[in-house]
Amino acid sequence: MSNITIPPTYEDDLGNLPWNSKQTVTEYFFKKINPLLQYEMELIESYISLNYLPIDLEEWATNMGKILFHLSSWDANREDFKIDDRPLYWTRIKYINMIKKLCHILNLQPSFPKILRIFEEESRNLNKMDFSSAPPGCKKILITGFDPFLLNSKDFPGHHNIRQSNPSGCVALSLNHTFTPDQKAYIFSMIFPVRYNDFDGSTQNTTGTGEGIVERYLKPLMDKVDMIITISQGKPDQYCLDQFATRTRGGKIDNMGHTRPEGSSCLSVDDPPWISTTLTDVFEKKVVSINDEFIQAKGDSVQHGLPPTPETPIYSGPGGNYLSNEIFYRTARLRELWIDEQAKKTGQRPQKFTGHLHIPKLQDPAKKMPDGSLGEDFNYSETLKLINKVKSIIDSAF
Repeated sequence: MSNITIPPTYEDDLGNLPWNSKQTVTEYFFKKINPLLQYEMELIESYISLNYLPIDLEEWATNMGKILFHLSSWDANREDFKIDDRPLYWTRIKYINMIKKLCHILNLQPSFPKILRIFEEESRNLNKMDFSSAPPGCKKILITGFDPFLLNSKDFPGHHNIRQSNPSGCVALSLNHTFTPDQKAYIFSMIFPVRYNDFDGSTQNTTGTGEGIVERYLKPLMDKVDMIITISQGKPDQYCLDQFATRTRGGKIDNMGHTRPEGSSCLSVDDPPWISTTLTDVFEKKVVSINDEFIQAKGDSVQHGLPPTPETPIYSGPGGNYLSNEIFYRTARLRELWIDEQAKKTGQRPQKFTGHLHIPKLQDPAKKMPDGSLGEDFNYSETLKLINKVKSIIDSAF
């Protein structure tokens, strides 16, 4: 056993906050995950207590990541199960801490980044998109959701909420491996982290620009899918497609406690300052509205429509300037690069439908609860209504 330890993260610290007088946040939600995952953790703990670890850690992390996501998705579609994305999020963190512990015991600390990446990609369904269940001629749709975020109720009471779900994660879990009516389209889903370092590939806490997790996993799919819908929570009661995305970042704190400079660029300044959606070409406006509000420069009033020129920098787009806007921008950029590549090969510019759907935020971080604490808890019935609404929006394209 090595003396080198892998330090806890900001996410770990949030998970160690008390949920009630007896449990931390992580412990509380781990008790709500599928019992098979609880049993596996107990089994590993018993092996450790016996000083006996008959596992290949990389293989174990791969398998447990797959099981974590797919059991969570399977549970989400059980009639006797109340969907909630938070057990997946907090259980992932608990398993990552077990991986740290096993790396320490097995003297595998140098391998931790590789094993962590394997577990993360499997537990988010990022690694291998499987459309084998889709019949011939069926359209292929990728949707993405996000982890819960703005969780630090301790330091930001009334603005963050440790009880927070992310309804986009619930949508992703519920719709994974499902069909639209009449099997016209098959849906596959992924869940992305709310962490700048994953998006820009940086190892720094406050700076970073470049390609990362979106390019790694979505670029290879441009040949395979007909549509990509990135989804995130936005304003209460609002379902809308964002008209375009900006390259600019607002820099708000992420799930690692990291930030980026306000007004900085997520990618090279040689990339377009903003890129439009193509989803508005296929979705019915009576089913979902189009958000075209933007702020050209910080302090400016809100404008509507498209920016004056393709070269106009935009401080905040219709979807803001946080990571939901950024996944839209990065995906749209990959779309345009793919279309350019096809044009060079064939002389034709094929269609590819990508864009971002903002769905309502269902929990108010400033709401006072019966115990006097701030932060509204999860509402299952409202989440179920939201999932059904998103289904109807996607169905309207087919």
